[in-house]
Amino acid sequence: MLGIHGNWTRFRTIFVVLAAVIAALTVTLVTPTNASAATTTCDSLGLPGIKSPDGGAQVCFQAYGEHILLCDSKADGHHPAVIYDLDFTTSDTRVDDATLSYGICRDIDEDLPENHQIYFKALNVEGSTTVSYSGWFHTTT
Repeated sequence: MLGIHGNWTRFRTIFVVLAAVIAALTVTLVTPTNASAATTTCDSLGLPGIKSPDGGAQVCFQAYGEHILLCDSKADGHHPAVIYDLDFTTSDTRVDDATLSYGICRDIDEDLPENHQIYFKALNVEGSTTVSYSGWFHTTT
């Protein structure tokens, strides 16, 4: 028999080990990795796109499924925006996303007809002021 002191020591040891395991699992499950963020950029996906001249915003297009990716590509405190148009026959559509942070992209899922030209610009925006924007880029839907 170990007695009261031996049981208490064993209980305390098990408790400390379990607490350490739970803490390690919590950090592992909650902390995002840079590797997962990097896989959502236009460059890493090999998609056609364009950046704002100051590098703060990046926009690209995935023809399969008609997805426009809007990415914050610089840690400058600004947010990205995109202006896009189909065949320059419709009104421009503008999407701003002030919730994005550096290295994160927003998937804008569109339903576009095939074999048309989509034109888009990447804008880097501070508040409501555009600080940098690209020329028009186009690719086929």
